Amino acid sequence: MPITRKQFELVAKDKFDAVASEVVEFLSHHRDEAFTTEELMSALALEASLINVVLFHLSETGAIDAREVDRPSVGLVTYYASNLRPTR
Repeated sequence: MPITRKQFELVAKDKFDAVASEVVEFLSHHRDEAFTTEELMSALALEASLINVVLFHLSETGAIDAREVDRPSVGLVTYYASNLRPTR
C-alpha cells in the first residue's frame, strides 16, 4: 500500500534525527576518544548508507568534529569526535 510523500519525508527525517542523536550522545559519552565511521557503525549497529550522511551533516554543522588522520599502511582515515572538551 503506498504512503503519501509527506509520510515518506517524515519517516526519513525521523530516522535521520534518531541516528544523529545516537551519534552525538555516543560521542559525548566517549569524548576522550575519536572513532572512524566503521567503529561508529559497529558500536551503534547502524547502516553504512545512513551513517555517512549523518556524519557529514553533523560535522558540517559543527555538532561534532571530524579530522583526517594519516595512518601508516592505511592512508587517510576520517575520525569523528565530540566537540565537547575531553575530560582529564
